[in-house]
Amino acid sequence: MANRVTRIKYPNRRIYDTELSEYFPFSSISKRVMDGRTMLVVNHRTKDDATREVLTNFILEKCTLDKQ
Repeated sequence: MANRVTRIKYPNRRIYDTELSEYFPFSSISKRVMDGRTMLVVNHRTKDDATREVLTNFILEKCTLDKQ
């Protein structure tokens, strides 16, 4: 899939974008998703798919900030 970018999740919520070869802020996830980019987030240590975990954390954080 050409529109899919793999990102690597490191400890302390650090996410590495393999397309841009740089770390990107957790908060920029929404822009990437809204731009129609499909993400695959892989846990650095275990190599397991961490996409659901990262997106769930983002949604929960966003909801919490919106309530404040």
